Amino acid sequence: MAHVGTLHVGLAIACTALGSAGCIRAPNRIFPALSGSIGLPHEGTLRGGVPVGDTPLPLARLRDNDRRYAHPDLARLLTGVAKSTGVAASPLIIGDVAAPWGGEISGHRSHRTGRDVDVLFYFRDLSGNPVRSPDFLVVAPDGLAWDKAGQRWLRFDDARNWAFVRAVVTTREATIHWVFVHRALRERLLRYASAVGEEPSVLYEASERMAQPMPSGPHDDHFHVRIGCTRENAAQGCENGWSGRVKPLSMTEVHFAPGELRAAVLDLVDP
Repeated sequence: MAHVGTLHVGLAIACTALGSAGCIRAPNRIFPALSGSIGLPHEGTLRGGVPVGDTPLPLARLRDNDRRYAHPDLARLLTGVAKSTGVAASPLIIGDVAAPWGGEISGHRSHRTGRDVDVLFYFRDLSGNPVRSPDFLVVAPDGLAWDKAGQRWLRFDDARNWAFVRAVVTTREATIHWVFVHRALRERLLRYASAVGEEPSVLYEASERMAQPMPSGPHDDHFHVRIGCTRENAAQGCENGWSGRVKPLSMTEVHFAPGELRAAVLDLVDP
């Protein structure tokens, strides 16, 4: 049986060397202790996920199903953001996260490793009162959305949606990889943040993280937040995949004079 042990050691070395080539996408006889997010967002599994939206916080699920399991880092992020931006009348509403053990779920290409979550926008009624987000409502460039079930117009809440993005990109609970959202809403939020005097480093970080994914859906009816892999996560089999960035800059690496960055960001959203 010595040759079997040698084979396992050889395979383990090969898998460790290949890593992102897809050798360790699930717990197995070579790596039985893998946990957390294992593999790529669109080709992985989840082990040790925790349910979110079951607490009495200003955080709620749109649907009562089993697609509510998140990596612990994402669960902590959502809890913290809900506390800082949600209110009783208008809580933070989430859609799908992942199945209990991850893997493919209908309607999504990703959402397989507990690192992705769909988050409904915050809205106000036309009188300016915060309301509970009723569903995935498409927001027009002017900020209006038609609530078919309620037969009413709602307005995209610039202040609270920016507060959400700000809380996400400045969190210490997780490494943020993307905040997917339609480009028109990205521009709207950056303009709002600039107008209210947001810190340049936060503006820069938000402009780096927010993007409209291609060729995926337009994301004009929700945010899609994806957290990245830490070094500890990667050692357990987590894979980010290609991010589209050559070298993401952290907030501590950004050194701009206040006026310079705001002008640069506005140049990006209005070329």
